Amino acid sequence: ITEERSAKHIRNYSRFLIYPDGRIVLEDAYPHLSRNTFIDMYENLLAEAIKDEEPIFQLQINFKKSEEEIHKFINRCSIVRSVKFSGLKSPNPYDFGAEKINKARDMIKRTNSRNIDFNNPEGVNVDSDEISGTLGIVQSGIGNAKISGIVETGKLDSYETKNKLRSQRIDIEDDKDFIKKARNFVKRNG
Repeated sequence: ITEERSAKHIRNYSRFLIYPDGRIVLEDAYPHLSRNTFIDMYENLLAEAIKDEEPIFQLQINFKKSEEEIHKFINRCSIVRSVKFSGLKSPNPYDFGAEKINKARDMIKRTNSRNIDFNNPEGVNVDSDEISGTLGIVQSGIGNAKISGIVETGKLDSYETKNKLRSQRIDIEDDKDFIKKARNFVKRNG
């Protein structure tokens, strides 16, 4: 760039906040810097930081899914006929603190499964440890779920967590405003 411009005119940055538990709130500055570009750049930056060292960890950033949306769909169903999980892997080493989620994590690890389907035309038990625990893992950002069931209209409908992110459109005035609004978003959405 030959002429000086302020950062307001050159939009190749994204504000972000990283919480001690690993959650990241970021500004999607689309089309110049999307959330996927941010994630790729962040992972590459961390990989570059340790390239001369013996790798001691592998980093993968996943988007958390909306627990409220998943349960809202399940509650609309008179019968849940299938729950299909894809892209699963056992969180390592992470104790979710919930027995059902830990049992699901152990099942994924034990079976080495990436895709798991629970199907029954008469209905599957979404409250079982295996299904509700695996839904908890998906909500944390690992893998996806597709839930199909008979809704109140009597028709078969489905809900898929893929590309369903916890997001909100907000206007940001400056860095302090971003931090304030990011904290409020995390308080409301977990």
